[in-house]
Amino acid sequence: MVIDYQQDFVDGTLGFPQLVRLEEPIAKKILEYRQKGQEILFTYDTHTADYLNTQEGRNLPVVHCIKGTAGWELYGKVALPEAEIIVDASCVASNEDRLNEAALDVTQSHPIIFKHDILSK
Repeated sequence: MVIDYQQDFVDGTLGFPQLVRLEEPIAKKILEYRQKGQEILFTYDTHTADYLNTQEGRNLPVVHCIKGTAGWELYGKVALPEAEIIVDASCVASNEDRLNEAALDVTQSHPIIFKHDILSK
């Protein structure tokens, strides 16, 4: 699991040199796990533009990891160009079954792996 290895934490608003030095070892571990076919989980510290108005923002008044900004993205070699997206179709729903099925139909045209194909039921 790679936890919050994002630009703002590495060389951005809350960054520090020791984290920059972790790029190579983390990237090496990711490669090792991928070569073994093992899953790698990534977490993202995520805030919105009103961060300074939140409880955390009032206690740590340093804007960081605003979703959609460069600082929110994974850092350096850890930022993988593509990742496998897995959808467990048994864990999605809509208030209308036909809309749920339509949404799943659309996603099947993308490189997404479905764990359960509820459409065939």
